[in-house]
Amino acid sequence: MKKAYIILLLIILLISLASCKVIGNKEDKSDSSSNTSEEYSSNLLYGPDGNGKGEYPKFDSIPDFSSISNIEDIITDVNNKLEDFLSDNSNSDNLLDNTSSAVDQNNNNNVDSSIPTPPAPPPISPTPPPPPQSSEMKAVWISYLDLNYLLKGKSNQQFSNNINKAFDNIKSIGLNTVIVHVRPFSDALYQSSFFPWSSYGSGTLGKSPGFDPLTIMVNAAHSRGLKIHAWINPMRGPTDVEINKIDSNYSIKKWHSNGTTRGDYIFNISNRWYYNPGVEEVRNLISDGAAEIVRNYNVDGIHIDDYFYPSGMGSQDSAAYQRYKSSGGKLSNNNWRIENNNILVKQINTSIKSVKNNVIFGVSPSGNNSYNMNTMYADPRVWAGTTGYLDQIIPQIYYGFNNSAKPFEKTVNEWNGYTKASGVKLIVGLATYKIGITDAHAGSGSNEWIENKNNGQRNMMQRQILFSRTASKYGGIGLYDYKSLFTPNGGIQENVKDEVDKIKDVLR
Repeated sequence: MKKAYIILLLIILLISLASCKVIGNKEDKSDSSSNTSEEYSSNLLYGPDGNGKGEYPKFDSIPDFSSISNIEDIITDVNNKLEDFLSDNSNSDNLLDNTSSAVDQNNNNNVDSSIPTPPAPPPISPTPPPPPQSSEMKAVWISYLDLNYLLKGKSNQQFSNNINKAFDNIKSIGLNTVIVHVRPFSDALYQSSFFPWSSYGSGTLGKSPGFDPLTIMVNAAHSRGLKIHAWINPMRGPTDVEINKIDSNYSIKKWHSNGTTRGDYIFNISNRWYYNPGVEEVRNLISDGAAEIVRNYNVDGIHIDDYFYPSGMGSQDSAAYQRYKSSGGKLSNNNWRIENNNILVKQINTSIKSVKNNVIFGVSPSGNNSYNMNTMYADPRVWAGTTGYLDQIIPQIYYGFNNSAKPFEKTVNEWNGYTKASGVKLIVGLATYKIGITDAHAGSGSNEWIENKNNGQRNMMQRQILFSRTASKYGGIGLYDYKSLFTPNGGIQENVKDEVDKIKDVLR
């Protein structure tokens, strides 16, 4: 009996659709109602997603309902496939009962009312896939200073609300990437085997906030079509006070507790501990920590900034340097430090790519390369000019057009010249935090960030974006930082509003 009901329903349904098809063929194809009917027919046959992956049986093609001569073949084909489908589903009896009821109702209603209500589409995945890579990176940095008020001491729901609002703001002005601090001081804003929980989560170093901030941020970013890069400081560690609070299971605490490795594997400058990249075990810890993030989280990139060797270096790494010399090393102490950073950067990239080859690795050095070389003992020219070190070089070109020492256009061209390796892109870091304030180190350009106007509206950032795009190796821009764009101090809100309005014009 149930089979008879199915056949009866299908005959009614197919004759109705055949009529729709015939009517549709007599009308102009551009008519919107005709297009709607054909789209609905496709959904009915192929399932909710239109690709044969829904909950309805799959057909190889849409049957030709305009030809009445083959209607019996169509009915047979539809009936056979429907029976096969129902035989594979445990709720087939319920579906048949619903179908029978629909046939009874058809005596007093249109044919459309007999069509079973399609099932609801599946819920959005809790971990949406990353959006496709676009040709231009339009990024903003969210530092631990931003997380200090967005995250620190907040509940799961409070942080989720805050970060969702922040990402909505970012999306609204045409940006497509967030670079979020997840390891500012040899700590972690994610579940890690190598580093303790950051105090910027729960408020207490080593204590979990009760949820995973990075998971929340990855999901929030990807659900909005934003890419997310996890930002780590490779060498900067805790203070003297903080290191005593770290559990003894972590490497930095073990090295601090050991009289041989303390002052060697890690060293202290100005009451803060730093990792020594001249030690292989240290480089392994840093690169393994980067690979851990890529392995456990669906991030689009790993990002490190300009914290390499700290300023004020003296003989803190003398023990490691003497071991290097004893093994036959010929480099001077300073050049050896530069080479250590070269090894570390390349090792991080290799570790990341060994887990997921499509994850982007970027480094953001100071825009002043003399400072990089002589203070941080870093040579980004090697990284940007040699294959295998990184995918993006993101110099912090935080200078105005009229800066006496480092004018913006000249500095962009300088970094464009450094970026020689195939596939490496130049991402220009821009200083939105300088909008509306005096730049004390800019010489004749000290008031440029306040006075710059075009037809009465400030447009410093727009001009910098447009010039950056003229660089042959250009791949995008990065804005530092979130707070300066969306929660500026009261005295410069008008300046920031002008600049943001002009940014929108060139980014959206």
